Amino acid sequence: MNKKLSVFLFCFACCLTFTLGLSACDNGNGGEDEKDPSHTHTYSTEWESDEVYHWHASACGHANEIADKAEHSFSNNICSVCGHKIIVEGFIYELSLDETFYIVTGNSDRNAETIVVPSEYNGLPVKEIGENAFADYSALTNVILPESVAVVANNAFGNCNAIEKATIPASAISAIPKTNLKSVVITSGEIKDFAFDGCVALTKLTIYDNVTAIENGAFNGCNRIETATIPANAISAVPKTNLKSVTITSGEIKEFAFKGFSSLTSVTILDKVTVIDNNAFNGCNTIETATIPANAISAIPKTNLKNVTITSGKIAEQAFYEYNALTNVTILDEVTIGDYAFEDCSALTKITISDNVRNIGAGIFYGCKSLNYNQYDNAYYIGNDNNPYLILVKTTDKSITNCIINENTKFILGGYRETLREGNGFAGCDALSSITIPEGLIGIGDLAFSCCYNLTDISIPDNLLYVGETAFLSCDKLNYNRYDNGYYLGSKNNPYLIFIKATDTSITSCSINDKTKFIYGAAVSPWGYEIAFYNCSSLTNIIIPDSVIGIGGYSFYGCNSLTSINIPDGVTSIEDFAIYRERDLLKNQENIVKTLQMIV
Repeated sequence: MNKKLSVFLFCFACCLTFTLGLSACDNGNGGEDEKDPSHTHTYSTEWESDEVYHWHASACGHANEIADKAEHSFSNNICSVCGHKIIVEGFIYELSLDETFYIVTGNSDRNAETIVVPSEYNGLPVKEIGENAFADYSALTNVILPESVAVVANNAFGNCNAIEKATIPASAISAIPKTNLKSVVITSGEIKDFAFDGCVALTKLTIYDNVTAIENGAFNGCNRIETATIPANAISAVPKTNLKSVTITSGEIKEFAFKGFSSLTSVTILDKVTVIDNNAFNGCNTIETATIPANAISAIPKTNLKNVTITSGKIAEQAFYEYNALTNVTILDEVTIGDYAFEDCSALTKITISDNVRNIGAGIFYGCKSLNYNQYDNAYYIGNDNNPYLILVKTTDKSITNCIINENTKFILGGYRETLREGNGFAGCDALSSITIPEGLIGIGDLAFSCCYNLTDISIPDNLLYVGETAFLSCDKLNYNRYDNGYYLGSKNNPYLIFIKATDTSITSCSINDKTKFIYGAAVSPWGYEIAFYNCSSLTNIIIPDSVIGIGGYSFYGCNSLTSINIPDGVTSIEDFAIYRERDLLKNQENIVKTLQMIV
């Protein structure tokens, strides 16, 4: 979650309010902790290619991300970069008058079905297709021209009425017969008004991002277009009558951009789209499949939405609340999942979550009664094809006495605040006496071990990046490790990983161990429970070591005698009401606030 800081000064009250997210990996993006580095996509070392371009495909699960996209650089009909080969035998060339480029004037094979014009010949660019160059090539069905071609004579493809596919710069549009053209890719240039007027057979349209202008009437009358891959500035130019599938590659999707697109069933929005208005797809209740960043969720009508892939960003709290048609969800690797994100998605049967998902909130599957899990020992898991055991969701039964957590598990899901004993994780497993958490685990959710009344021993690895609020609520029999005036949980390697509570609320000072990473906290006022330094009213001085990265909610609540507190640079999260009502801190509030603001 985003960290938020609210500072209210009224009389002697000081309330610093933050919201902590579950840091699950060191790759994230917009809306996340500023101290975490942004996710870096990884790419295949192998080249992908079509007849015009080559590129490196994503290797991190983001199918829409590519790198190093460029036009082929041919030498002897082979791209010197990616090795893509084209058949260019038989082309007839004419050198320009200034001897700086070539003009294609024909091909010796008049029965060719596909024409792929190279971008260069004899070391010079190919810039023109001459008059009648391919006229009367009656077998020609597919034309591919490079972006280097700036001029195409009007009759260059005269009577080539069998052409069904064309990958061309905008400069060639008027030269291509429209009678049977079914699929077109425009790679560059400006698409003018009525450019495709009369192209009644066209069903598939692709416009590259480097097309500089698309006039609204460009596809006037092309009412059979069913599939479009376009930048956002082309939306208004595409007839809405039969459009079923759209991919928006870049730009801003404005309010009511797809109003009246009543046939639309599939939407893909790439990460390069910078703005998605909440009403962009207003009335598009036929959408069944969406591949989108998280900030587009609220824009997609939920009426018939069945399949969703979230590519990036933060899924807000209750983002998919009561999406009753939703059956299948895929979450890619830099996504944050907010609390109760899929609450009451009653038809949801399958969810696939990347190993590198960033954050996971509490109760994300609350009310998902149809969800299929993967079982290992005495627990149910959700994950992906490579790691089915990524998230331990809940135990098979609340009466279990032991559980072996899978070694590939990274998260123990947080429980439900409304029903502590019926929540996720190990909440309510009152017969459980001991548990060992594998080294790879990085997150323990809110209330994950709450009401484990007989739990005495727990081993927690040092790799942990997050400890949920009141994760060990009512675990009254736990054996702690003591250091100075505090009790801790951890492992043999680091017994002092989590500062759980002070030995007594009457302590006046406490030295926190220099290997401690977390100061335990609560999501709501802990009432009679012992949480960190809660209500240590005699505490006057505390030094938080540089090793600490998280400070839980209410951890210093009621420390009325505390006169100073340091926040180390390494602290990346402070939960709600971590510091509250410290009247004697008023003289130091300005310095404290400045320190906290640096980490927000």
